[in-house]
Amino acid sequence: MTKEGKIILSLIIGTIVLVGGLAFWMTKTSSGDGGGDRFVSNTPIEKLEANPSGVMDLGDMAYRGGIVSKSFDVKNTSDKEINLKKITTSCMCTKAKFIVDGRESKFYGMEMNGDLNPLIDYKLPAGATAKVVFDFDPAAHGPQGIGPIDRAITLFFDSGYKELDFHGVVINN
Repeated sequence: MTKEGKIILSLIIGTIVLVGGLAFWMTKTSSGDGGGDRFVSNTPIEKLEANPSGVMDLGDMAYRGGIVSKSFDVKNTSDKEINLKKITTSCMCTKAKFIVDGRESKFYGMEMNGDLNPLIDYKLPAGATAKVVFDFDPAAHGPQGIGPIDRAITLFFDSGYKELDFHGVVINN
């Protein structure tokens, strides 16, 4: 092989390695493994009380009954302000928003197929209470979705996360 051929081959291989490395880096920083969400803590938050506590029971919900809207109150029982950074839900049939001091986020849902919810910034002062409003669509899964459901809303704060759970039964009505 000539000297020019070796140079061209080296440039081609170098370009392939560079493009492949860049594609790998971009995939890692946009995935949910901490790259794009490095400001979100993956530790359960202890000083945040939910009302109702435990799992909210939605009871029976008619398949054709329309959207079921409910809410949780969350209180910061710590002595420090905490910052909400992200909201996700466990299923596409559920969306949730955060309301504090008259400031309201948009509704956020399930993250899927690499499509991540954006980072947000809602401050919850020490001792303050916020409302988490959620909508559940009993018809989202079609007739095969009839039966018991268990869903979760996850609030990611700078100091930890809080999961709000609910369940119920979708009935054919």
